[in-house]
Amino acid sequence: YMGRTCKSGQWSGHVRCIKPCTVTKEEMDKHNLQLQKHWLDKIYSEHNDHLTFICKERKRPDGRVGMRQRCVEGVIELPTCV
Repeated sequence: YMGRTCKSGQWSGHVRCIKPCTVTKEEMDKHNLQLQKHWLDKIYSEHNDHLTFICKERKRPDGRVGMRQRCVEGVIELPTCV
């Protein structure tokens, strides 16, 4: 990603806005998850950032999705614990 630059009064390059990922407490509750390092009601994660989830007490991952997920253009897949 280069962004825009101004050289000799002329702009070059481009700017692209990339949506962050959001994960709410309600979504995490639905999947029996909590974040490994955060205790917030809503998490914002930038594009390409990783979030690591852990299962709530007495729950185990169902194994279909890894517990560490990457935000890709506003989309992050949530693992599920059962």
